[in-house]
Amino acid sequence: MSLTDVQVSISGFFVTITVEDPAVAQIVAVEFPDYSDPTGFQLSGLFGSLPAASVGIAAVDLAGALAGPFDTKVLATISVELVAAGSTQVSVVAPPRVDDAAGQPVALTLKSGALNVSAN
Repeated sequence: MSLTDVQVSISGFFVTITVEDPAVAQIVAVEFPDYSDPTGFQLSGLFGSLPAASVGIAAVDLAGALAGPFDTKVLATISVELVAAGSTQVSVVAPPRVDDAAGQPVALTLKSGALNVSAN
């Protein structure tokens, strides 16, 4: 999950990622950027247990690593395991909460993805 073409500084976010059909795929891992780096996020969290069909993730950028403007910034890497043949959507559930450095919500355009699994 990443932000692209951001003109403001981002102070934090809370979003939910959902797999529409958990019989086809499930979320098995969430990785945040390296927070031990002093230029990275300082607080992050996963809300829910894995594997799951839906998980909430959040982070607060106390160090100012998301100071805009920037073209692309990775917020988290979501790993999805394919369980069975079929098709499902993977989406960021609206309304996500992404704030600028002043604590005001940032308007976002969300993009969903599709997974297609065929049996061998």
